[in-house]
Amino acid sequence: MPHKIPNRVELDDEKAIIIYDKNIERKTTISEESEIISNLAVKIDIQRIYCHPDKSDEARVLMKSVNEE
Repeated sequence: MPHKIPNRVELDDEKAIIIYDKNIERKTTISEESEIISNLAVKIDIQRIYCHPDKSDEARVLMKSVNEE
């Protein structure tokens, strides 16, 4: 299930949550300031293969070859 957080949100985007720092009079977005939120938009790739323990070496070789393509 993909996350609904956009990768990059500009200040004038209606989806942006604006942060205003009155000390330095700077506007930014929560997506730019929060490493946790920005990482939620990064795609995660998980691959699994189930096999008999006797075939584990063959499975590793297969997965390496698939990932290299």
